[in-house]
Amino acid sequence: MRRRLSLLALLPLAAVLTGCPFDNEQGDGMGCTREFATVRVRVVDAGGTPTVPTSATVTRASGQSLVCPASDDLYKSGCVVPIRNPPAGPIEIELVHDGIEVSRTGETIRVGAAAGALRGTAEVVVRNDGCHVAKVSGPDTLVLR
Repeated sequence: MRRRLSLLALLPLAAVLTGCPFDNEQGDGMGCTREFATVRVRVVDAGGTPTVPTSATVTRASGQSLVCPASDDLYKSGCVVPIRNPPAGPIEIELVHDGIEVSRTGETIRVGAAAGALRGTAEVVVRNDGCHVAKVSGPDTLVLR
């Protein structure tokens, strides 16, 4: 009985020591977290007031749209639903997330939005570090003028 209890006490330690981190897609041993990363831009008008766009486009430099058709599941289809209406906080357009394949060396994502007569465009460079997408350069805010 005592031996059985000793073995049970060692199980959590064995699990920690033999458990492996969430390996990245390259298998280079770099551990990944379970975080689901996204890259977004805030949307404001020329005066800095948060503005809800009525339409938005998100494309790769090649012209390929990353916007989901209305019936697609964004997490399975590798696309984005760009306009989110959060209950509070900034109005944002989602550009990419971890479910979208993005180059490790970086690639340009073009975003455009409109709200009535106001329009705005921007380019953001994103990359995948082997685990998650991240912004390399570009604006944090899309200004509609």
